[in-house]
Amino acid sequence: MSIVCFYWICSIYSYKPEPIFYGNDSSLFIGVELELDDGGNDRGNARELTNVANAEDEYIYIKSDGSLDDGFEIVTHPMTLQFHKERMPWRELTSAALQLGYVSHKACTCGLHCHILLTDISENKTAFMDGLEAKQFL
Repeated sequence: MSIVCFYWICSIYSYKPEPIFYGNDSSLFIGVELELDDGGNDRGNARELTNVANAEDEYIYIKSDGSLDDGFEIVTHPMTLQFHKERMPWRELTSAALQLGYVSHKACTCGLHCHILLTDISENKTAFMDGLEAKQFL
């Protein structure tokens, strides 16, 4: 199966590029999927949002999502929490999405998913995960 991307939106939901890891202050990396709806599955909008987020580097890509009525999802490459807070242009990206008419938490169709990758699992991290009752996922 070939993966086809048209004007910034990948047509296949399972599309997953080679990850680019951002941040070097931690071995915990977080990839975020932010679903946006009600603003259109518009290639021009996708291009505009991609340009906002990727002004400095390739931080995001945009995928179609069949669970959404009229939108798409923004997916980040894995980043440390500090990188998300200090370098990822979330404020600019979400402001641009709002200006284009998108909603997320106000839509019944959207979710925010965080994928966590631990590159170095130590006893302390395993204990932390035990506290979250998530050890079965390690």
